Amino acid sequence: MLAGQIPKPLQAEAWVVKGKICVTRGRGHERVRGFPRGKDATVQMIKDDEVACGHFRKALDVGGASVTFEISCRLQLGEIQLRLGRIGEARRFVADAKRQIQSVQHTFLHERLRKVEEQIDESQISEFRYSLAQFSLDEARAEMERKFLLAIELKTSLAPHEFLKNFSRIKSSLNGLTRERLKKLVQDYFPKQ
Repeated sequence: MLAGQIPKPLQAEAWVVKGKICVTRGRGHERVRGFPRGKDATVQMIKDDEVACGHFRKALDVGGASVTFEISCRLQLGEIQLRLGRIGEARRFVADAKRQIQSVQHTFLHERLRKVEEQIDESQISEFRYSLAQFSLDEARAEMERKFLLAIELKTSLAPHEFLKNFSRIKSSLNGLTRERLKKLVQDYFPKQ
């Protein structure tokens, strides 16, 4: 049977299976006896993830699959891109999945989306570079506090001036920050215009 004669959903599923095999194989290199370890294992895992990405992309390109299938592929691509350190690509795939997920009621997909978004948020590392001759602890603290507020903004999709109105809803994202301290930080770094 020629590829053009196989129904598109089956073609797409075949690409996903190949992608999952690559991901599974890649995760097993460091645990299975006889496979490379250390740096060699990491190189092989990266190669396997790259191949898996190609398979998941082909599954999406084939089309003809359900929305649930497409969302799952996009989330898988987001997870792989995140492992590869490609945060922008991961965000793009997750954003595409998030746009599509509105039309489905599958709790497991919504939960998976939330977990991938959290992983992306956690992967964001702020880097501070200072000259020791010009280092100021107050400036460093101010920069960290401002970046903390920006991270809350990113995680909650709320503007800083909306934080206090939604304090009870976002409290778990604040790592123990009190309402009073949050109010002071918002006033200091995002004064009303």
